[in-house]
Amino acid sequence: MNVMAIIETGTQTIDTARAVARAVVLHGPISRSDVARRLGLSPASMTRLARPLIEQGLLVEADAVADPVHGRLVRPLDVSPTLRFIGVKVAVDAVHGVLTDARASILARVDQPLPSSTPDDVIRVAAAVIARLAQGEPVHSVGVSLGGHTDDHSSVVLSRSLGWRSVPLGQRLSGESGLPVIVENDVTALTVAQHLFSSDRDSERFALVTVGVGVGCGLVINGDVVRQLDAASPSPSMLILNPSGPTVPEGPRGSALAYLASTNVAIAASAACGRLLSFDEAIELAQAGDQGALLVVTEAASYLGRFIASIATMSYVTRFILSGEGIAIAKVGAAAMHEAIAESRPSWSTELDTEIVPTTMSDWARGAASVAIWEMIERYSADDRW
Repeated sequence: MNVMAIIETGTQTIDTARAVARAVVLHGPISRSDVARRLGLSPASMTRLARPLIEQGLLVEADAVADPVHGRLVRPLDVSPTLRFIGVKVAVDAVHGVLTDARASILARVDQPLPSSTPDDVIRVAAAVIARLAQGEPVHSVGVSLGGHTDDHSSVVLSRSLGWRSVPLGQRLSGESGLPVIVENDVTALTVAQHLFSSDRDSERFALVTVGVGVGCGLVINGDVVRQLDAASPSPSMLILNPSGPTVPEGPRGSALAYLASTNVAIAASAACGRLLSFDEAIELAQAGDQGALLVVTEAASYLGRFIASIATMSYVTRFILSGEGIAIAKVGAAAMHEAIAESRPSWSTELDTEIVPTTMSDWARGAASVAIWEMIERYSADDRW
C-alpha cells in the first residue's frame, strides 16, 4: 500500500498513522525504514508520523541495534510494553478471562462459573472477572467474545447458545467495569488472533475451522477478516453435508453441526456403544480401538473433510487451521478426513494445507483481547493517550 500521496490532510494523516501503528504491532520491533518500505512512505513522512505515536505512549523506541543493511545503529519501533488489555470469553457455563499485553501475550487468567446464562448473571460474573484482572493494571479496553452475532461491536443481536436477543452487553458491561468494551463473535475473535499474532499474520488468505459445542468457520480474505453482517444469515455450520443425514433442532438435516458438534458425536457414540458417553470418552474409546466409537469418530472426521473441501471451493482458500475443543476427531480420524477432502475436490486441485492448532478457553479469551487491541489501532486519534 503506497500512502505517500495522502499524508498531508488531517483524516488521511490519521489513517496513515494507524497503518504505522498496525505495522509495528504486527511486526515490531521494526526499524523506521522497514515500516516506511512496507507502507511506501518517505523517510521524512515516517519520522513525522512516528513522533506523535511515541509521544502519546502507543509506541516506544527499543534499544539501539545495528542495521543489518547499512551497519549503523538504529532504534527500532515497538509497541509500549505497559499497555494492557482484557479478553473475556462467555461460555454457556462459565466466564473465562485473560489479561494481555499489546501483542496478546497472556499475563494472567481468571475463570469463574456461571449460575445461569441469563444476561444479568453473565454481566455480573464478567464484571467480577474484569475487576480481578484489572486490579493494579493500566487496562486500555476489554474485548468480549461469545457464540452469537453483534452488528455494532456492542449489542448482542442474537445468541442461540445463550438464549439471548437484543442484549446491550457492551454498554452494560462498560458501565459495570468503567472500561471501554468491544463485543465480537467468538470464532471471528479467534480468527483475529490467528491473523494478527501467529505465524499466519502475513497470510492473505486462510480459514479457521472450529469444532466443539458448535461448528464455526472464520475467514481471512485478501488480508481482511470476514465478518457476518446479518444475524439471520445461516452460519457455515448449517452447510448440508448429507441431505439424508441426522436431524438436529438447531439446523437442517445432515448439516455440519449435526455431524461435527461434540454433543452430537457423543450421542452417536453412545448409541453405537450401548452406553452413555461423553465426547472425551468417545474419543478415548476410539483411540483404544473400540469399533463402535471408532466408526462414529471416523465418520465425523470424514464429514469434517467434506466441510473443509466445501469451504475451500467456495472461498478459494487453501490454508486451513483446525481448532476447537472437539478437534480431536481430526487427529483420530486423520486418514478419513484427508480421504474425504481428496474425494470432494478435482484431482487437479491445489492440495489443501491443514494444521491442527488445539485451543483452550484461555485461547478463546485471548481472541477477545486481540479484538480490543485491533480496535485500539483502528480507532486511534490524535487525542489518544496511553
